[in-house]
Amino acid sequence: MKSSSAPASPRTRTLTSKEIWRAPIWLGVITVVGLLAALFSDGVGDGASWLALAVPSAVSIWFAVRPARDARSTDPTRTARPTRPTQS
Repeated sequence: MKSSSAPASPRTRTLTSKEIWRAPIWLGVITVVGLLAALFSDGVGDGASWLALAVPSAVSIWFAVRPARDARSTDPTRTARPTRPTQS
C-alpha cells in the first residue's frame, strides 16, 4: 500500500531532539553563568558576567535582524508576499 503523503524534499530532514535543543540549552547555561557571576563576584567577574549576558542578547538580535531562510526566499521566481494588481 502506497503512502498518500508527498515525498520529502532531498534537502529536508527531521531533526532530533538533541539537535533542536542544543543551542537553547547552551544559551540558558551561559545566561545562568553570567547571572551568577554578576551576583557573586567583583572585578573580573563583572566583566565575565557582561560577556556571558551579551552572548544571548547578541544571538537574539542576530536572529531577529537576519532575513528568514526558507524555501520561498531561495526561489528567485517567487515573492515573499503576493503582489496586488495596481488600479489604474
